[in-house]
Amino acid sequence: AVLRHDPVSGESAIVVSNLTDEPVFDVRLSLADGPLCGTPSPRVAMGTPTVDLTAPPVTPTGGFDGWAVGDLGPHADLILDLTP
Repeated sequence: AVLRHDPVSGESAIVVSNLTDEPVFDVRLSLADGPLCGTPSPRVAMGTPTVDLTAPPVTPTGGFDGWAVGDLGPHADLILDLTP
């Protein structure tokens, strides 16, 4: 997964990709330090989530820990807009 953030506009997006030939289950993401603040509301830009997405639990350092984004099929991508 990769998080992209534009400090000028405040826009943030995360791209989650499964580059393998096998599905992956119960994908959870963590980021020690990051640019996030408040309660970002994830909006799907591309892909089909397999769980009801909730806001990532933003830490005091602007990251998140154990954010569940569901399952990903083989070679699947999920792009989420995290702009508050």
